[in-house]
Amino acid sequence: MKKLFFSLACLLAVSVAAVAEPSAAPAVPAYKANQVKAVYAEAYGADCGFGEWGSGTQFTQDTYGKKFVTGPLGYFGLTFEDNALNCSAMESLHLDVWSDADMSLRIVPIHGGAEVGITKNIKAGEWNAIDIALAEFTGVTNWTNVFQIKIDNVPSRTFWVNNIYFYTSQAVDDDTQAPTDVTASLVSAEYFTANIKAQASDNSGAVVFDVLDGETLLATKNAASAVETAITVTGLKANTTYALSVVAKDETGNAAAAVTIDVTTKAAPAPAPAPAHETANVISVYSDAYEAATRFIIGNWEQPTKAVEGELTEGEKAYYMYHATYIGWELQGTPLDITGYTAVHMDIYPLEGTSVKFSPIWGGESLQTVALVANQWNAVDILLSRYPGMVYNNIYQLKWDGMPATMFLDNVYFYKEVSDGISTPAVETSIAKFIENGHLVIIRDGVRYNALGQVIE
Repeated sequence: MKKLFFSLACLLAVSVAAVAEPSAAPAVPAYKANQVKAVYAEAYGADCGFGEWGSGTQFTQDTYGKKFVTGPLGYFGLTFEDNALNCSAMESLHLDVWSDADMSLRIVPIHGGAEVGITKNIKAGEWNAIDIALAEFTGVTNWTNVFQIKIDNVPSRTFWVNNIYFYTSQAVDDDTQAPTDVTASLVSAEYFTANIKAQASDNSGAVVFDVLDGETLLATKNAASAVETAITVTGLKANTTYALSVVAKDETGNAAAAVTIDVTTKAAPAPAPAPAHETANVISVYSDAYEAATRFIIGNWEQPTKAVEGELTEGEKAYYMYHATYIGWELQGTPLDITGYTAVHMDIYPLEGTSVKFSPIWGGESLQTVALVANQWNAVDILLSRYPGMVYNNIYQLKWDGMPATMFLDNVYFYKEVSDGISTPAVETSIAKFIENGHLVIIRDGVRYNALGQVIE
């Protein structure tokens, strides 16, 4: 009995040791606030969010730090997108880690470029002070826009993190010097956007560019000192001339004199014809004519397609898409229920290109191809019966593929009338075109023709 009791006691001791938690906070950071870009540290008044990202990791805000319990996938993110950090003047990344067991983890700053991570070993039962020189992240040259930190390669572990910040060991004196050698010029102007390049030097090693229309701030871009930086300006109106001001400042707020750039945006096409369907028969996703049934975001599907919303004329909005190949709209909240609806409509104005593919996504998809005519509005109507197996009460995304490289998109909605294909301007009565089994089908006055004008029985 004594031997058995001893064995149970040993097992219990091992069990307690395996789930040990911190009993105190890690050492307080010694760097001054002006030497640091903080992600999460009480000493600097900084906090961040949690990116679960489908990993199964569980998160708790603990007395002594952020506690994470990872699943088999072993990853998660620290998110601070709304407060991206300009770390171009920083030297290193610091974080404190406490684990219930010896382990290793990989630390990956996310900055918009290729992901590069550094793996560190962690000793159980104590705060591990980790310092990684930014130069160790081989190949990363742009530290002006760090907006997440990913932790990965750590499956099924329990651990805490605290005091996460970038820092420079160099003393930073009170800075009163504004940036010098400021240059800015226009690269190109589109319908609702302009592309600018700018450069300035500052003794701090970091620069911030503000682009203004009068007193209205249109764009802010972090930059490194003496490095030419591309800035995309949004919120412009089509066919309009602007005198934009580009202001270079340091992060202390010392600002140089503004550089003025004249910008004239392109003239956009006239708006698409107003939809004629009764409101009661419509579930709208995007249209000025109807109240939207859902919000949506542009899916981050690693697509090259750029999508910018703007006004074609006063009060008439549309999306302009360029470098287009494919794109997804992710519907927010409860999936749409389009039970009883018969067709989907959209208006497309391609500047080139002859077709586009489209599908609602319900857990499956079935891209349908429709023909387009360039340099005019195409009223695209597709029967929902063309989507075999569609789950009508679970529409949670919309997908376009094989897109024209540049196009405008408006009036995306489902409706309860029967129509199909893509209607062309009324030069002939009752004409529609669509792709069926890879072949062009033309319906004219109710008769089906192929591309050679032959009647299809």
